[in-house]
Amino acid sequence: MPRIQLRLRRSTWITMFLVPILLAAIVSFLLRHEAAALAAPLLGPWGGYLLGHQECTVAAILPRRSWSLLFTGVVFCASRIRVEDEAWRDCLLALLLLWSCIWLGSGVLSVLNTTS
Repeated sequence: MPRIQLRLRRSTWITMFLVPILLAAIVSFLLRHEAAALAAPLLGPWGGYLLGHQECTVAAILPRRSWSLLFTGVVFCASRIRVEDEAWRDCLLALLLLWSCIWLGSGVLSVLNTTS
């Protein structure tokens, strides 16, 4: 069975990680016109803490899922570092890209929850 190769240049992978970060920052800033809203998606479910709304974060509403999301990201990063096979490393990089989009999305939801 042929293997699928995710051979992309390093700059392409970096761009694929930076675009969601920039989009999440722009959407968060449009929701809350504060400088802290630009960095809030980077904190994921705990993004509302930067805006002074501890009770309105996604982490306050779904604490177990927030911690499991953080744990999953740590496992993906550690696995990516330890795996030797190129195909598995590329697969883990694609999973990390998906995870980062979910992480940033939970940060935007946290910002959205602080607007009401």
